[in-house]
Amino acid sequence: EPLDLTGLSVRAVYDDGTSAVLDNANFTVGTIDTTTPGEKTLTITYAGYSETITVRVKAVSQLIITPPNKVDYYYGQPLDLTGLSVRAVYDDGTSAVLENANFTVSTIDSTTPGEKTVTVSYAGYSETFTVRVRSIETLLVTPPTKTEYAPGQQLDLSGLTVKAKYDNGQTVTLQASEYSVSAFDPSKTGSQTLTVTYGGVSATFTVTVRKIELQSIRITTMPKKQIYKANETLDTTGMVLEATYTNGSKKTVSTGFNASADLRSVGRKTVTVQYTESGVTKSATYEVTVELAANTEIRILGYTKSRSVEYKATVTFHYEAKNVYAGSSVHWFINGEDKGKSDTYRVEKAKASYTVQIKLIASDGKTVLKESEVEQVNVKTGLFAKIIAFFKGLFGMLQKIDQK
Repeated sequence: EPLDLTGLSVRAVYDDGTSAVLDNANFTVGTIDTTTPGEKTLTITYAGYSETITVRVKAVSQLIITPPNKVDYYYGQPLDLTGLSVRAVYDDGTSAVLENANFTVSTIDSTTPGEKTVTVSYAGYSETFTVRVRSIETLLVTPPTKTEYAPGQQLDLSGLTVKAKYDNGQTVTLQASEYSVSAFDPSKTGSQTLTVTYGGVSATFTVTVRKIELQSIRITTMPKKQIYKANETLDTTGMVLEATYTNGSKKTVSTGFNASADLRSVGRKTVTVQYTESGVTKSATYEVTVELAANTEIRILGYTKSRSVEYKATVTFHYEAKNVYAGSSVHWFINGEDKGKSDTYRVEKAKASYTVQIKLIASDGKTVLKESEVEQVNVKTGLFAKIIAFFKGLFGMLQKIDQK
C-alpha cells in the first residue's frame, strides 16, 4: 500500500522563538517499505534539520477467497477470474477487499484434464482454490459436404462440423482454428481416411478421389442422315461426340461408338449412342424420322368396291402384300373391328351386310402403317332371298365364294 500523508503537518520553530507551519512543498519526506510488516521510521527534512515519525505496516494474517463464478473448464480455455473476491485479514483484526491489481493469481494448464490448484498471493501470504478441466471423451464429426474428388482437386472442408463431447455430457462446437485435419493427397485415387484431432483426441472421416474416367457424352454434330424408310440401316456418318471426364477435361470423339434404333416402323424414333472407355459406358440419344417405303402395297384379292351376295352366303377373302418389312403384320377388319392377322378370312353364312378391309400394323401392334380400300358386301335380306336360302340350306347348296 502506498504511503498516505493525508493529515501530516510540519511546523518549523526558529531561533528567535517564532514558528510557522510549512507548506508540503517546503519539506521532504522519506520513503518506507510497505511490502514487509512492522514498525517503519519516516524521516521529514527541512532546511537541514530532520525529524522522524513512526508508522506501522500491518501484517496479513489470512486471505479469504471467494472463488470465481467459473470453476469448470474445457480444453484450452483461459482462466476466467470473473467473480473472484480476495479479502485480506490483518494482524490487528481489520480486513479489506483487495483490488485485483494488488494480488497475483497463478495460471492453469487447461490442455490436460483434472483438478487444478490456483494460488492467490498477497504481501507474502498465499491462499488457493480449485478448478476442474473436463476430459474430452470423444469428437463428434459431421463430414464436409464434398467427399468425392477428381484427381488434383483440393480438399474442401465446407460443411465439416466438429464437436467435443466432455465427461460431463456436454458438447462444445469447435471453430476450424481449434482442431487439425490430417493431410489429403489429391493425386492418390481411392478412399482416404482423414483424421481430425483436438485436445489429444481424434476422429476420422473418409473422402474418395475418383479415377479419371468417362463421366458423360453429348452429341455436338448430328449425323447427316436423319430421315429413313422403314427397315433401312442406321447411318451415323458425320456424327461427332464430346466426351467429358471426371477431372473436367473433354475430348472429341468421331469413331469408336455404337448406335442403335428400331427402324422397322414409321414415326419418330430414338437412336441410342453408346461410347465406352476403360469399362465405363455412357449414352446419349437423338431422334430420327422413319417413313413408310414408297413401294409397300397391300390389297384384298378380287377387290370390288361393292358386291351383292345371297342370304347366308359364306365368303373367303385373301390378300396380297408387297415390300412389307419385318415386324409388321396384316390385320383383317370387319365392319371396322380388328379380327386379327391371318392369311385368309372367312365370313360364314352372313345374314347382314358388312364391310371388309385390311390394314398393315406396325410391330407395336397398334400403329397403322397402310390400309386397303374398303369392300362393301351387300347381303340380300328380302323374303324371297331368305326362302331361297332356306331350301338351299336343306340340300347343302348355300352360296360359297372364294374371292381371289
